[in-house]
Amino acid sequence: MKHYALIAVLSATTLFIGSPVWAGNTISCPDMLQATQITECPAEDSLKHMFKASCKLFEDDVNAERPALCNSYEDFKRRKNTSLWGSADSDFTGYVSCTTPTSKIISANLISVAVSHRDDLYKVSCNYQNDVNFSMRTRSKCAVPALKNSDAYMKANCSSDPESCKVVCD
Repeated sequence: MKHYALIAVLSATTLFIGSPVWAGNTISCPDMLQATQITECPAEDSLKHMFKASCKLFEDDVNAERPALCNSYEDFKRRKNTSLWGSADSDFTGYVSCTTPTSKIISANLISVAVSHRDDLYKVSCNYQNDVNFSMRTRSKCAVPALKNSDAYMKANCSSDPESCKVVCD
């Protein structure tokens, strides 16, 4: 059992040291030209199977309140027909619609950056054109320097000057 504990401690230490987020670290949203698709888009058969598995309960019970995801197969497919994409450094990831062409994904311009905080975990979200969103989570305290501090949520518009849209994490 001690062996497993040692491995866990070494792994956690390696993750912490290898993390891009530590005192005073400035984080920029990833360059979409360097982003790569990590997972394949699901096949139509897989989407139909996921829909049946996820929404069967609501088909069987007419009185059950359906989540929006299960209103129709088209709604389900629109939300679940996605693939995982990642930044070149693997710090940021995001699910992107499989209906969005790769050329539109990699050419998407940064629109805004946001920082949210919940339960000692900070989420840095980078929002691009064409409904492309990448995010990173960290335990380091993060803020958008150009904005006044807010404990829950802060968002900066990056359309006019993407270079000034940065996040600082302690």
